[in-house]
Amino acid sequence: MYAKLLADKKIILKTIFVLFIVNIGNAVSLVTQILLSKNLDINDFGFFYSSVALITLCISPILSQNLLIQENISNLDNNNSFKKFYVNRLYKFFFFFLIVYFIFYLIFFEKIQLYLGNDNETIYYKLFTVLIFTILSLVPSSFLVSQKKYTIPSKIFTILDFLRLIILLLYFYYFKGNKIEIIINIQLIFVALIFFSNHLFMAKSLNVEPKKITNNKNSFSKNYKIVAYSMIFPVILQIDIVIVTYLFDSINTSQYIVVSTISKIIYFFFGSIYPIIFNEFLEKIGQVKIGLVIFYIISIILGGLCIVFGGKYFIILTYDEIFHSGIKLIYFIAPAMILLSITNILCSYLISIKYYEFIKFYILTIIIFTVISLQYASSLLNFVIFFLAMCLVLYLIASIYLIKKNVKKNF
Repeated sequence: MYAKLLADKKIILKTIFVLFIVNIGNAVSLVTQILLSKNLDINDFGFFYSSVALITLCISPILSQNLLIQENISNLDNNNSFKKFYVNRLYKFFFFFLIVYFIFYLIFFEKIQLYLGNDNETIYYKLFTVLIFTILSLVPSSFLVSQKKYTIPSKIFTILDFLRLIILLLYFYYFKGNKIEIIINIQLIFVALIFFSNHLFMAKSLNVEPKKITNNKNSFSKNYKIVAYSMIFPVILQIDIVIVTYLFDSINTSQYIVVSTISKIIYFFFGSIYPIIFNEFLEKIGQVKIGLVIFYIISIILGGLCIVFGGKYFIILTYDEIFHSGIKLIYFIAPAMILLSITNILCSYLISIKYYEFIKFYILTIIIFTVISLQYASSLLNFVIFFLAMCLVLYLIASIYLIKKNVKKNF
């Protein structure tokens, strides 16, 4: 095993550097949440993070383009002229998608207000603008990853996250503020700066005249399987908060958000490696870089165990007492995140070799989980047990198909 790790030493070291940068940003985001929990009332706290979860859930169809963009840009080799044309077309596609979203947004505006429980109409239009910049940011960040410029989006996120935290600290300290609208304004500036910064770095690589691509590589009809797959993990990571917001009051929702955030550190800590590992599998035409996989899985398990046994103490020490009632939930959510993180690595390999059979069972599993939760989750404890069961089923499905594929290969 040691020899296999050494064989992938270069990419492992590069990944560790990216993980270091990204998780400084993740740590800053966690500090930001703690700061908000202490300075916002519990209704505004729940509203802010429920709205973020809803936005993330809404952009999952666009997030599904992430792996597809990486694959398509890789297929264009080193032709920057074709890449620029492809990027321009992506922006046009996303703008069209946003227009459709805005129509639905207006139609269901009152229901969204009722769901989130805030009557300030201006806030909702600002949240939609957050949605716009978040969607558009996918284009330059995916481009930079496809070019193996892994550290640029990470550095941008971390630097701007620091800036956001400093602004919030100044606001709460000097102005004694607790207005949720100010928090939304700061969030809007944050996501806008992320987009423009990533776009600037991408533009430097594409300072050429675009040439038309006759083969429509980004056709939904040609790539619907990878699109469907790529929606799955963003949906799983946010649908729990969306369901809890619907089922329970603001206090229970806020308590769940805190425990969920701490547990999801396991997944988000390694979040930056999933595009990298897919890129590496893709480059090697689906060959497993076994040293890389072993390193990731061991790291996920060790990190997950730290959260399982230490997460509750972190919550007790950093969050106010009103959030402590949900601490026991971490013993269910954290193991679910360990399973989900490992499952994502298994799926990255299956997708890189264009093996899509498992996707329909994933979608069915998520639908069943949602229906059962809405019907039978009478308490937060019931809900997280259902959530853990779903993650276990997803892991088993990926493992079965991985074994099945390798058995076929050997015969």
